[in-house]
Amino acid sequence: MEDKNLDRLNKATQIQPHELSDAIITDATAKAPARNWAAISSVAAAAVLVTALGVGQLTPKAPLIQLSAGTTQPESSLKMGTGAEGATKDMMMRAPIEYKASNALSSNGTNGHVYELKVVGDAKSIARTVAKALNFSGTEKYESEWDSATIEGKKDASGYPLESLYATGKGTGNWSYWNGSNVYSDEKIVVPVTDAQARAQAVDIFKATGLTVSTSDVKVTRDDFGLSATADMTINEMSSGLVWSIHWNGEGEIDSAWGHSVELVDRGEFGNVSPASAVERLSKYGYWAGVSDSFYTQVTNKVFSYDSAEVMVVTDSKLTNGLVFDAKGNAWLVPSYALSSADYGFQGSVIALNDGIIELPKEQEIMPMDSEVSTR
Repeated sequence: MEDKNLDRLNKATQIQPHELSDAIITDATAKAPARNWAAISSVAAAAVLVTALGVGQLTPKAPLIQLSAGTTQPESSLKMGTGAEGATKDMMMRAPIEYKASNALSSNGTNGHVYELKVVGDAKSIARTVAKALNFSGTEKYESEWDSATIEGKKDASGYPLESLYATGKGTGNWSYWNGSNVYSDEKIVVPVTDAQARAQAVDIFKATGLTVSTSDVKVTRDDFGLSATADMTINEMSSGLVWSIHWNGEGEIDSAWGHSVELVDRGEFGNVSPASAVERLSKYGYWAGVSDSFYTQVTNKVFSYDSAEVMVVTDSKLTNGLVFDAKGNAWLVPSYALSSADYGFQGSVIALNDGIIELPKEQEIMPMDSEVSTR
């Protein structure tokens, strides 16, 4: 009877029982990329490491990740952040709204992969790699306490740097470059760089700094201040929210750029709650995750009244990659739901994983102001 039940369970989860001998583990590691990464776009293919032992686990024996009580990335590392990075600053918040799942949301659970983001290099090596890609040089400074590095170039008469590059060896290994030596006018800028040239240059710089993309993956936009070329790391045809970007000024020179230095480690496939069940997590502590800023662009004409007794009805969900940080400051991408209302647009993104896979932090008490009285 036990064998029959085990066979049924294995068929249901599509997992074949094997004794994990050294030979099998070695063979699985060698073959895993071809089997498990066929759906991963070329954007992430060159930056991925795969571990075979975690694939297929729907529920781990112990929590895989212990979340931080808030983002542990330095504030300066988020100043040019994407939606994913910026949103993790608020990942522990609870929205002061009553949410309800509409009948349109599925009540069926899903599965998704968890990826650990391993920083490639330390702050010094990341800064030097980026500087080489941008043909930039200057005076290096390193802060070991924060594992952050800065390269300063041209300076003004007072010694203030007009050109600088910052990199960190923590979180997503993010870096940013800025050149403020050009004087801008009030007139609309016409950048002497074609879209094709921008895409080609962006592909080369992104590849040199850790992101392999094709020209078709690079989005080019123009505005009154110049031209931008951006691309984001995509995994299993879903955005990771990690963006690389370059901006050109009216002189045709790069005046800003930013990106990351990470590789992905697949920690396995796990079970998720249903979209309908995930809605209540919008109001719970610790479940929020950062997602691509494309979800934040939803525009509606209606304004929700927070003072009313109205209930926010969530009508749409999209499974995507959500960025979270563990208690040690390491970054992870976990299955998450981006939840929206037909009337009020995007409402937030929450971790989709079943309880027990991630250990949530204890809710921190917020100290009241002098005029407030704590009811705890």
